[in-house]
Amino acid sequence: LSAQSGEVFFSKPVKLGKEVNSACDESSPVLSRDGKTMYFTRVYCAENTGGEKAGQDIWYSKRKEDGSWTTALKLSKNINNRFDNAPYAVDENGNLYISSIYLKTGYMAPGISMIKPLANDSLFSDPEPVIIKNARFKPNSFLSIALSPKGNVMILSKAKKEYTDPEDLFVSFKGDSGWSEPVNMGLTLNTIGYETSPFIADDDSTIYFSSNGHPGEGEGDIFMSRRTDESWLHWTKPENLGNKINSTGFDGFFSILPSGEAYFISGDNPKSPGDIFTTHIIKSYVPVNVKVIDEKTKLSINNCTITSFVSRDPAPIEQQVALNGAAVFRLKNVLQRYTFVVHAPGYLSSDETLD
Repeated sequence: LSAQSGEVFFSKPVKLGKEVNSACDESSPVLSRDGKTMYFTRVYCAENTGGEKAGQDIWYSKRKEDGSWTTALKLSKNINNRFDNAPYAVDENGNLYISSIYLKTGYMAPGISMIKPLANDSLFSDPEPVIIKNARFKPNSFLSIALSPKGNVMILSKAKKEYTDPEDLFVSFKGDSGWSEPVNMGLTLNTIGYETSPFIADDDSTIYFSSNGHPGEGEGDIFMSRRTDESWLHWTKPENLGNKINSTGFDGFFSILPSGEAYFISGDNPKSPGDIFTTHIIKSYVPVNVKVIDEKTKLSINNCTITSFVSRDPAPIEQQVALNGAAVFRLKNVLQRYTFVVHAPGYLSSDETLD
């Protein structure tokens, strides 16, 4: 058995309504783990703290029972100020990771803070700095992060060095003493261009990010890659999500829920304000190659029948007659264990499991 890189197809994106998108520039959509709350930023917005020419503010919207979104509101005043305020990620406890370190002087320093939800959707605790060992962030440079579903892995998009642009992807691990020193995730993902706005999918193995260094459709495209081991340093070649998702402008901040529902932004620049779009997976599968050989001779076995099952489910998924001892199964790309059973004349039946 050998599994190839999976293929994913998305529906035509739909721009969210005026409850979320406005004449301002919307960016950085972050979904709560249950998908019921969306945090995002508005830039060049007169309603922001400090007005249109000040920094960006964090806004939020709640999902209604019919799937639509409520009219967006700003987070509390202890979070939004006249500087740049942006959401990064939500952990499994509902804590929101946001931009910058809030100083007692009222100013901001480059870095990451965490806020905890309080009595209602708009009220959060005062920001607490997130300490990452030996992490240095360049002032006035772009920073974004992603958290793994369990909250123990962080992917950071940050300047390669304190004084160098553009951004690369780095990984940090949460231990008993805090977050480890960020490690560059390597040349398969990172290029001489920028890699930004990462997101870790619910399978804990697939990441999405935006880049202008890999071949694409425009200014910055959304890509997908899967890790191949537990180090978080080895990845499959990034796959462009295609021109149904990516435009000639900047596309990024892609996030996807376990249901396959996804959100991202497109057209993020002052002349063409960015908006938040939604799409969903309409097909996702992994090609699995099955080769049947004689254990002694190592030759292919002709006219064998191969049946695939979801483990512990007696109902077969698919059955193929492999005349030359080989077949390709296209299995749904979900977290399941599959079993393949082989029957051939003159041989004992055999089975093998693929996780």
